[in-house]
Amino acid sequence: MANYFQVTNALGMSNVKLDSQGRASVQFTAKNVSAAPIDGRAVLVSLPPTKPASGAVQKGWVKLEGSAERKFEKDQEQVFAVRIAVPPKSPAGNYIFRLDVVSVAQPDVGDLGPPMSFSVTARARACRHWRGDMVDTQKARWDNHSDSHAATTRPAATRATCTEANSPALRA
Repeated sequence: MANYFQVTNALGMSNVKLDSQGRASVQFTAKNVSAAPIDGRAVLVSLPPTKPASGAVQKGWVKLEGSAERKFEKDQEQVFAVRIAVPPKSPAGNYIFRLDVVSVAQPDVGDLGPPMSFSVTARARACRHWRGDMVDTQKARWDNHSDSHAATTRPAATRATCTEANSPALRA
């Protein structure tokens, strides 16, 4: 039972899907359920708690947009927007956080928000590789009718970009 703030997330979601660049946004709604106006502060928390703290919030992947502190009138709701941005080459795994809302006057007093999870998957990385084979190399040939020779060497080294379709290493 909430003492000061009832915190919910948009549409009752418990996880959010990241886009192809590792980004997402989610909204939390906090409602003042105390009997009086109160100043509240949104606090992002990584789950499970670790010592030292090392979750998605501490890594800077999950950030609050806008002001963390808000004035709440009695029964007033405020929306907090949270942005998730996972950098490339981040470790794959499941990450969980929540948005809590505490009293500004008493920061140790507040209410917990619902947990929100997201999954980081290994992203296909673009890479370049050289095709190592060479196209026919003609050896120098002597022409019976002249004293000249022609040597032609044509390397067929071409650059390519790795994708899941053409790289067995990325399909594994």
